[in-house]
Amino acid sequence: MFAINTFIYSYVFCKTEMIPNKLSRLGLFASCMIMFAAILALFGTFEQISIWGILLAFPVAIYEFTLAIYLIVKGFQTEKIV
Repeated sequence: MFAINTFIYSYVFCKTEMIPNKLSRLGLFASCMIMFAAILALFGTFEQISIWGILLAFPVAIYEFTLAIYLIVKGFQTEKIV
């Protein structure tokens, strides 16, 4: 659910341009990576808490931290909202 939620709001941010496009695309990429990690862990390719799980989850951590800092400092670009 975390990956699906991240994908949905990153997609909305990408379409509405409320945050920079590069940041929303990072979120789309990161959510796909965490979905891939979850699927691999589900089929037993590796343990969820392993070096591979951490490496595949790292982009979403970077995205979440960056998004939080960006929203605290700059906020949404409300002039882009129609």
